[in-house]
Amino acid sequence: MYTTRPRDTLALLLLLMAAVVGCAAPTPAPGATTLTLDIAPYRRACMAEGPRQCLVVRREGDTTWTNFFDPIDGFAHEAGYRYLVRVERLVVARPPADGSSFRYRLLEVLRKERDAGEGR
Repeated sequence: MYTTRPRDTLALLLLLMAAVVGCAAPTPAPGATTLTLDIAPYRRACMAEGPRQCLVVRREGDTTWTNFFDPIDGFAHEAGYRYLVRVERLVVARPPADGSSFRYRLLEVLRKERDAGEGR
């Protein structure tokens, strides 16, 4: 008959806890605002510090698509796919003169689907 030692049980329990914590979606930082963004399957030419390609988004509840100038840490846009994401927005205390006053971080991809041709 096989018996477990308390040390083995503790090691297994710690491993299980680490796996559960590692799979959970990140939580927003204190003082951050959580936003849900609908991201179009294409980028659009825009002008920031110079010409570039911006994400095209609409916030939850909005019907108008707008250029989104800032990067979203942890998010990689793949052309041809529409996304629904949850992000945290932090205020940058002393932004550079040509920089954004916000920083965005991906918390969770809620949905990723092939382009259905709408939103342009």
